[in-house]
Amino acid sequence: PENNIKLKECVNRGNVTSSGSFAGGITAVNNSEIIQCEVSANGSKSISITSAKTVGGAVVADNPNGSVVAGCTVGNNDQDGKVYIEGNKLTTIGYIIGTNSGVIRNCKAKSKVDFKTNKNDITLGGIVGKNTEEGYINYKKNDSGNYVSHYKTLESSIDVTSSDKLKKVKYLGGIVGENYGHVANVKFDGNIGSSTYDATAGAGTAVGGIAGINAKESKATEGGLIEDAFISGAYIRIKGFFGANKSQSSKEKIAASAYVGGIVGLNKEGASVNNTYIDSDKISTIQLTNGMLGGIAGANEGIIKYSGYAEEMPMVDYAKETINSSNKDDLREFRNLFGKKITDIYIDSITDTEKKQKIQKVKNDIDNKFETRTNNCPDSDSPSNLDSTITPSNASKVTTIKMDGGKGYVAGITGLNAKTGSLNECASGKWMIFGDKLGGNAGDENSFVSGITAINESDKEFSYNINN
Repeated sequence: PENNIKLKECVNRGNVTSSGSFAGGITAVNNSEIIQCEVSANGSKSISITSAKTVGGAVVADNPNGSVVAGCTVGNNDQDGKVYIEGNKLTTIGYIIGTNSGVIRNCKAKSKVDFKTNKNDITLGGIVGKNTEEGYINYKKNDSGNYVSHYKTLESSIDVTSSDKLKKVKYLGGIVGENYGHVANVKFDGNIGSSTYDATAGAGTAVGGIAGINAKESKATEGGLIEDAFISGAYIRIKGFFGANKSQSSKEKIAASAYVGGIVGLNKEGASVNNTYIDSDKISTIQLTNGMLGGIAGANEGIIKYSGYAEEMPMVDYAKETINSSNKDDLREFRNLFGKKITDIYIDSITDTEKKQKIQKVKNDIDNKFETRTNNCPDSDSPSNLDSTITPSNASKVTTIKMDGGKGYVAGITGLNAKTGSLNECASGKWMIFGDKLGGNAGDENSFVSGITAINESDKEFSYNINN
């Protein structure tokens, strides 16, 4: 569309082929607005969106600066067939938009989408393939003309489980493959990875529940930002590569590894991950064989702040208030609350009014976190404080962050916090974090596991990080 002509409530269930240019299920290049449109299979019959260029998207191939895609859906799960994004030259694929320099918001990518290409080292995103420094994923402009996070969550439930497809990917994200712009209020609850581990990702491969790689362009004044993002019931399982050793610099270690993270595979220098979570209410699985693995980031060269296990984040706030307190009762109470579910029964038992108000605030913050992140909040009324100790026997009932054999770094927040990495106000929680035969049966002096970061080489700030 051009000249500010909007396309609204369009549905495409047929093949689209371009012999010499871009192709899109709704439009190839969007120069206006596309609102509440859908691209899906025709019943049991799959359809193909075939591009002659290197960029492909099911709804739009290219969304330039100033253009908007809103309320669109791809891959309707009610249809038995799939939507295939195809092209012999494709290297950048987004299941809704190939390349985004404009705005996309309140969209959904479901599981009935796939791709076909002859190329390797591709970039693949569940919503957007590549988000440029001008791109905004799930933002809108306010009355003052400033971009603000959209109030409705943008969601991706994609399935990328074929070994033949996985071995072609270099940057893979449940929302965006490569992010150089802005991402906010997004959720991933799909599946990435092969259960048989028969597709190997090489050094430099980055896989994340939200973004494969999060980076700031060298000359950009802003961008490389992921905020208010979370995964919920996600499954990520990758066979990677690890060639790092302790004598190497941070950059050399990163260059010699693959990286997998619940939020982002690799967070580059200058980029930021802020206010991101693994949902407390639904179990996620994040597994890697060989490489760098973290609940938030596989490897971090940038900034990670206020991120981790959703239910524990209010404890970070409480820690900041009490950790430097000279009042021993405050410190004792903080330790007592670790690993416990704060119940109304417990609060009612507190006789000190000031103390009761503090603990009530922590409980309210935890309850509010659930309300904003899930539709299914856990019951806060329990007969007693609930011990949260996790053992291997009940590991299947909690989120698992696991190095499944091989060699590498595994940790609750980030496998490697590099020399330029900043890690603050983060919390691991009721997770099972472990390395199964890490480094082989004989062990390996270059493989490590930890609650927050397996290796910290940073000379930047590292503060108020909690391992529960």
